[in-house]
Amino acid sequence: MDSTGYYDDTFLTGCFIDSDYQYLHVPTATTGCDVACIQEPPALLGQVFNDMIVVFCSNNLEVDTAARDYTRAAVLIRREITIKKVKPKPDCVSTDITTKDGECLRVVSLYADKNLDPGDLCSCLEGLLEDREFDYSLVAGDLNACSSWWCSPPLSDNDERTRRGEVFEDCFLRMNLAPVNANKGVPSFYSGGRSSYIDAILAYGVTVNKPAYALDTSGDHRTLMCEVRCGNRELETRSERINYVKVVNWDGFKARVANKTPRFIRMDDIPSIEQAAVKLNDVIREAMLESCKDTKNKKQARERRKGGQVWWNNELEKKRKTLRREEKEMRKTKREGLTEGERESLRNRVRIAKRDYFNSIHRVKREFYQHKRSTATFKELTRSFKVSTITTEGYEAEKIIDRLLDIGDESLYSHPSRYEKQSTEPLGGDVTLEEIRKAASNFKKGKAPGSDEIAYEFIQIACGIERWVEKFRVLIQRILEFAFYPSCLKEAKLILLPKVGQQNIQEEHKRWRPISLLKSMAKIVEAVLRNRIMKFAEIPPYIHGYVNNRSTVTALRSLSDEVLDVRGGDKVLILYDLSAAFDKISQRYIIKTFKKRTNRRWSELIHSYLVGHTSTLDGVKRTRSLGVPQGSCTGPVCFMLSTVELGELLSVPNPRFKRKVAIYADDIAVSLEASTVEDLIYAIEDTDKIIGAWAEKTNMQVNKRKNEIFVRDITLKNNLEEKLIEQGKNETADILKHTVKWLGVHWAKTWTVHVTHMMSKATKTVAMCRGFWQKKWGGSIDTAVAVWNQVVCPQALYGIEVYGEVLNYRWLINKYERLQASFMRTIYGLIRSTPTKLLSWFLSAMTEPLWNRAAERCAKRWLHCPEVSIGKKERRCLTKWGISMSVDREITRDLGQNPRNLHIEIGEGKPCMETSITRRRAIYFTDGSLSSRGYIGARVACGIVRITNVEGIAVVPESYQYRGYRLPDHSSIMQAEQCGILEAMRWFNSENAGQLKEVVINVDSTSAIKVLVREKGTELTGRDNDSPMLV
Repeated sequence: MDSTGYYDDTFLTGCFIDSDYQYLHVPTATTGCDVACIQEPPALLGQVFNDMIVVFCSNNLEVDTAARDYTRAAVLIRREITIKKVKPKPDCVSTDITTKDGECLRVVSLYADKNLDPGDLCSCLEGLLEDREFDYSLVAGDLNACSSWWCSPPLSDNDERTRRGEVFEDCFLRMNLAPVNANKGVPSFYSGGRSSYIDAILAYGVTVNKPAYALDTSGDHRTLMCEVRCGNRELETRSERINYVKVVNWDGFKARVANKTPRFIRMDDIPSIEQAAVKLNDVIREAMLESCKDTKNKKQARERRKGGQVWWNNELEKKRKTLRREEKEMRKTKREGLTEGERESLRNRVRIAKRDYFNSIHRVKREFYQHKRSTATFKELTRSFKVSTITTEGYEAEKIIDRLLDIGDESLYSHPSRYEKQSTEPLGGDVTLEEIRKAASNFKKGKAPGSDEIAYEFIQIACGIERWVEKFRVLIQRILEFAFYPSCLKEAKLILLPKVGQQNIQEEHKRWRPISLLKSMAKIVEAVLRNRIMKFAEIPPYIHGYVNNRSTVTALRSLSDEVLDVRGGDKVLILYDLSAAFDKISQRYIIKTFKKRTNRRWSELIHSYLVGHTSTLDGVKRTRSLGVPQGSCTGPVCFMLSTVELGELLSVPNPRFKRKVAIYADDIAVSLEASTVEDLIYAIEDTDKIIGAWAEKTNMQVNKRKNEIFVRDITLKNNLEEKLIEQGKNETADILKHTVKWLGVHWAKTWTVHVTHMMSKATKTVAMCRGFWQKKWGGSIDTAVAVWNQVVCPQALYGIEVYGEVLNYRWLINKYERLQASFMRTIYGLIRSTPTKLLSWFLSAMTEPLWNRAAERCAKRWLHCPEVSIGKKERRCLTKWGISMSVDREITRDLGQNPRNLHIEIGEGKPCMETSITRRRAIYFTDGSLSSRGYIGARVACGIVRITNVEGIAVVPESYQYRGYRLPDHSSIMQAEQCGILEAMRWFNSENAGQLKEVVINVDSTSAIKVLVREKGTELTGRDNDSPMLV
């Protein structure tokens, strides 16, 4: 790609099927081409080669048996270029590349077998080019034919290659294809002392900057290079994040933001608020771009461009030139009269140069990757274990975005009729700087930004610059006062991720998962709104998605006991699937929900937020009039509140059956229990009607083909199926299953099914470690243990909080031991006969074993998650693990409003020591402690020291007073810190009532102090008393 942003280069090369990758590697790695049309590629060529996507043709079954199993034409395209459509044919393939203006360049690679009729290939070529959906075309291939139109062959008219060339010449003329060969007299093929002119490049509609010219290769075909331009249009590239964060000059960025931020920005009406939002965003972007120019490593970028690979160096470049020089001398012998001995000497020199060159490539690559993997950080290693879907399938952006953002009858088309400045009390009060900084700090680093390319790191730094963040605070304040959301913050860049296993679906838009990338500043504003919404709205217990302290685990545990308990009546679990729920939900319904669940002012602000959102996919821009943006902060909360009404409808009691619902985003699960099969069928029908009516009301659809009914009892499943078929309800009978998957957990009669799936997934990851920690790479054991802790263990223990009662079973312990032993064999290269028990014990000596991790996770969840009740099975497990149940468990309570005169200060760690009777103040020091830490529990306590004085005498250590408190073993250090604060207040109130009016409590835990700021906390309630044990 040249400096103007055009993709200019394309090349054609031919190589043998049985040749090594070196024949193909040299042209793609050293010429810097963007599109490559190749013929007879290596048999083991994969979907990606040299950072290029490979698109193959289909096999030709008309050829002889030896060539039927090979694909003889392919197109290689750089990853950065957008692929729109792919059409494979026998021995030819076309690939459409999209331009920014929505126009198309079609590239065709073809191979003409000399033993087949050329007319058949011409028919395929005409089929590839007849639809005329493209604006420009480029055809390149090995024709095995000659014509004076694209070459000057010294061949007679009776030659077979000339007769074949006439057929192709007529075909190309009919399709308006013109050759772009520069030197027609230069042969493109050498073999056995013969030369020919059988390769060609032809084009339609493009501007040829440099006609095709031949370059020498190590194979029998020469590479034909040409540079073309699609008129005056630039080709669209896939959006890639500019990696500014690693090279930014942060000091310069802070200074530029402070200097560029205006001292005064007018924000007293709607137009000025729009302009202020644009101005504040432009300040960050301009400062970012200017701060990154000064520190870019130009030398490293130049070396990377030079060879096309990061491992390329000057030594390889010199040897490549030596090989080309020797090959050139070798070709001269075919034209000069040299003896056979002289030719043999030249051939030996070529062999030696070629062997030296390719051996050097192997050595340099091995050394480079060995050094890279041996010095790789944990973050770099974890990327290697992420499964990425590579697809060569293109898509039509306009068609897909129209289907995704379909306009319905209940959609909004206009903003609210008027915007009036009002008080912010209905929306949570005035905006504070701490609120903004907290929202900004919660975003993870390294996430993809929106169309402005501003990474979250820049916004987080800018929130620490007083001049800019104060203007930003005023902007959010005006958004709340006017209940107006600026349109410049509603622009989303849409990207499509291929769905795994969905590429054969007929509907094109269902093969992709849309993700909206909003501007980083917009995400901060949305995060502030989301936090305020969560304080206003009352979230019922059956809502588990996008709610603090709730997750998939709480959703699973809320239904597991009801569904899997063998006691009671007949039970089933129904799983409902909503089609494109986030993109199709009615915006009018969301606004009505906010008016009902919060207040009128919130509904007005959400109205302004929802209307006018735009999404752009590959240059195609549409205005969203249905649904909420996926990838936003406020959008999922809007969807979550809209599902509350569904939960209320399903929670209405019915005398014929029991029903319980759990909703996680758009995943809906309903457990049903009835005394008879007839009542159970009635319950299923009633639930279907309720969810169907609600989906129709909200402009959504239930995908009945994906609905599932889990029946644990096989006998009950057979009875249900028989009754449903008798009543003519075959669709419902077909979705009865004894094994289902919901929220990543496999539900079956026993937990063996889920454990087996998770252990298989973890075993695959362990197998991938073989390439990182074998002897030749020399990876450190520390990184191996980090991968075990952060990658393998979460996979093996997924959902353990749901089925933790089986941890004491021997079959699960054996699975954990085998996985640990397999990991040790992999990283140390041990043989399979090495004892499993020994290796498992050896890993347990290096890091915490799997069983202990699982028990600790279960204990923490069961004891410290108040949303889900703890059952008898969990209690028995905790007792076996040595956890005392004298204290029931942790419950959530509201601390209420803090006193008006409460002053909370997080200082530099210097305690307040001043005591004075005249100031009527008492000083307390409190600290939590933890000792004898085990795998599950530990000894937890807190201590309090009170400083007193007598008649103005200086404070001495002998006058200190101390109290200590012992907490249950399963308590956390955080609870010990909170217990110290609570008991210090009790001590003060019990002994100083009416004497001292001020108390100062010094705490060394910032987290414990912040609990008071949040005005929420936890307490441990005992069975006999409500206070810790005094020691």
